Amino acid sequence: GSAPNLYWQDADGGAPERLTENNRMQFAGSWSPDGLRLAFTEIRDGQGDVMILPMEGDATTGLRPGVPIPLIATSARESLPAFSPDGKWLAFSKSEASELQVYVTSATDPTRKWQVSIDGGNQPMWSRTAPELLFRTEES
Repeated sequence: GSAPNLYWQDADGGAPERLTENNRMQFAGSWSPDGLRLAFTEIRDGQGDVMILPMEGDATTGLRPGVPIPLIATSARESLPAFSPDGKWLAFSKSEASELQVYVTSATDPTRKWQVSIDGGNQPMWSRTAPELLFRTEES
């Protein structure tokens, strides 16, 4: 009865546990390699923002969700965040007009941002076997 939020569940079963509670739609994106940050998209006024959910605690005491913080929240539509294999970078899609482009930003300093695609791009994903960022274009 409410907006879709974020949950997690053990791969071997068990009940799902709610990670966030918000009246905005949220869509999971990518876990940082250390498992302590979840990048996700939150829909605000029809546009998406890239948010980070920090996890508190450790493997011994158990992880608990912290308070989500905006990483990239502008008047444009940002979505589909993906952490790099080393956790230092975050790729995402952004649309300021009608065309989506792929950008990369520092995972800790979003003022450091670079546009990667030139003729449209969406659904960025980091390679696990090579130092490459893959993304989809309209032709692919």
